Formats: sequence, structure tokens, C-alpha cells
Amino acid sequence: MYPSGPWLGFWEQTYWGHQAMRDLVLHFGDGHVDGPGIDIVGRFNFKGHYDHAGNVVLIKLYLGRHQVLYTGRYDGEGTIFGEWSIGELWRGPFALRPKNFTVPATVGIVSIAAEPPMGVESAKVKTGHGADAAGPCGPTDDPLDPPQLS
Repeated sequence: MYPSGPWLGFWEQTYWGHQAMRDLVLHFGDGHVDGPGIDIVGRFNFKGHYDHAGNVVLIKLYLGRHQVLYTGRYDGEGTIFGEWSIGELWRGPFALRPKNFTVPATVGIVSIAAEPPMGVESAKVKTGHGADAAGPCGPTDDPLDPPQLS
């Protein structure tokens, strides 16, 4: 599921903002993951586990400092998204992905369809031409004018 090798990552915290993880190399095998990296706080090692459903739990141990819990899930497109936390008060989002990740050309396109929640009428697209021309969007003669939602 996860490739071993160089990875890219970031975490966010209110005071520190968006922070990149550099020189991150993760090794995956038999449900276990580990690897070193560095960020604005300092050098660290990840150690943790993952399952076949895509769940990942990591402990980020800063050398000679504190540790951070990372819990995330594979998004199915190459990235692990989740939340880091230090105790009950400190938390924020994170993301990890393989450095050289690309989707193979042989992977088919998946069709995604969404339906509005029950009791909510879907928006109608007004093109500005023909029967759709009336209404709050009004008519238009410009063929480059994008459709309007009402």
C-alpha cells in the first residue's frame, strides 16, 4: 500500500503556521513504519504502524525533546491526511505523500456523482439561452459567458 523511500510532508499549528518536513525517508513493511526527518523544531524519528484499511498511527519523537502523536488515513490517491496532537491541548492537520508519487497511466478514471441531501432541491444551471434564459441570471448573448447557478 505504501512505498518505502523519500516522502514529503507538512504539519500546521496556529503559532508556527504551515511547516514542511524535510529529508523524510519512511520505511514500510509488515504493518510497521519508521524513518527519520527534520523540520523547524529539529531532527525526529517516526515510528508506528498501519493497517490494510489505510489507517496510520505514528509517534514523532524529536531527538532529546518531546513526542507527537500522528493519526491519519490514506486518501486512496497517494496521500495520508490526519491530525497530530500533543496531549489534549495541542493539535492540527498534517499530510504525508511519497516524494515521487505519480498515478500510473493505466489507472482508470473513476466517476464521482453527488446527490443533494434529502429535502434539498439541486441547483439548476442557467445557460442564458432558450428556456433557461429567464430567471435571476437573465439572458446573455456572449457565448463565452459561463453558466450561472441559481
